[in-house]
Amino acid sequence: MNLRPELLEKYKASAKHIISYFDYIPETAVIAGSGIADTLNNSNFRHELPYANIPGLPQTTVAGHKGSIILYNAGNKNGLIFSGRFHHYEGRKSDEIISLVIISKLIGIKKLILTNAAGGLSPLMKPGDIMIVEDFIDFMFMKNSNYLNDKKTHNYHDNNVYNLSRVINPVIAENGIRYHQGTYAAVTGPNYETRAEIRMLRLIGADAVGMSTVPEIKAAISLELNYFAFSLITNSAKEIIQYVSHEEVLNEAAKAASKVKKIIEICINL
Repeated sequence: MNLRPELLEKYKASAKHIISYFDYIPETAVIAGSGIADTLNNSNFRHELPYANIPGLPQTTVAGHKGSIILYNAGNKNGLIFSGRFHHYEGRKSDEIISLVIISKLIGIKKLILTNAAGGLSPLMKPGDIMIVEDFIDFMFMKNSNYLNDKKTHNYHDNNVYNLSRVINPVIAENGIRYHQGTYAAVTGPNYETRAEIRMLRLIGADAVGMSTVPEIKAAISLELNYFAFSLITNSAKEIIQYVSHEEVLNEAAKAASKVKKIIEICINL
């Protein structure tokens, strides 16, 4: 793998522990955003491994991010659920933010599903809607050199080489789930956007905004790992004075539970 040697050794230890804990490693892993893992049925959990028990892995600190790996039965197949991710605004290092992507590659995951809760910028979207991430705008500006073992410039222009949306989108539609396709803007957070920032993001072509996912997409592409990313729109980012809270985000995730669960299970079973 094209990782800096010290990081490769660090996360090889994490991967070795995960492989030894689970009976086998399925093809699909899901990185669950705020409240997303709570949409799944606990009765379908087969095994659970807390992040605290995994060497080299930091701990989650944000509500709605439990901090464990779950072997989840989606019917025909099992998948691994990373219940909780790590954010820039928590003061995490670059490699910690993408650690779950690195580990997914090391344990042999073939298909990585990235989920998040996001603010809707497009007037076509409302809370509870699904937006499949077709492109992204990076306002987090993490350097590849912080974790990759080269200094070359990486081209993310044609991210469709590894983006599985062309395969997964039709199946989601066949299952009667309506969705939008759009551009996700990643900001550092943890503050919600001002009215001027919302106006700017709309003007430059963003359809949704959040505080994660883009570093993971870029890491997946750099590590040659197939991915699929979607946002659950949990609030409308408007150019009017409004109050948005993390509790509201979690509440909207709970309301959309059946839809989100169905998408995740479709991805695992493909």
